Order: sequence, then structure tokens, then C-alpha cells
Amino acid sequence: MYKNSLGELKLLPIKLDGKFVFLNDTLRVNGKTSKGDHIKILADHYHIVAGKHLISKGATMVCEMVVRGEKMQIPCYENLACVEDFYDTLSESYKKLFYFGNGNS
Repeated sequence: MYKNSLGELKLLPIKLDGKFVFLNDTLRVNGKTSKGDHIKILADHYHIVAGKHLISKGATMVCEMVVRGEKMQIPCYENLACVEDFYDTLSESYKKLFYFGNGNS
């Protein structure tokens, strides 16, 4: 569906709690797969325009991300119009957390 430096985000054919599921469960950092890590985006509604998955007005997105085995939930507070932009933002956050941790150690 959409690729960046961490790998491919796919739209799953099933819904989870009534939300559409976008998932990358094969994250690649430095050419190696990070086992057990994933980025999962849940969206209420979306529609496709010019190949982009735009979030419908009034819909919400939330992310479940696992970084080095640590699970976290990240709501989409920014005014991001499409799933691909949210995935790019999450990918940058994932890389920072993967390399530098969350600062709570």
C-alpha cells in the first residue's frame, strides 16, 4: 500500500473494534527486521483520493507501536489529513525511540 524506509504499511482486510487497521509488522532498521516490533494505525473512516488514504472529517486515528518490545499508544493530535503522513511521522518517532530510547531509563 505505502512504503518508506521502515517498510510497507498494509491495509488489513479485517476491522478491529470497528476501526480500519493499517499495519507494518516487518519493520526494518539498518537492513535488519526488528522482531516483534510493529506500527499499527487504527482509523474510524477514510476514503481514497489520488492514491492517498484520506481521513474522513470527524474521524480519528490512533497508533499502537511496539519499539524494542515496549508497547505504546499514540493518538494523532496533529492535523494530518492522511494515513500516509501519520505513518511517516510515526516512522520518525519509531527510529528515535529505537536508537535513543524514551528517556525514562
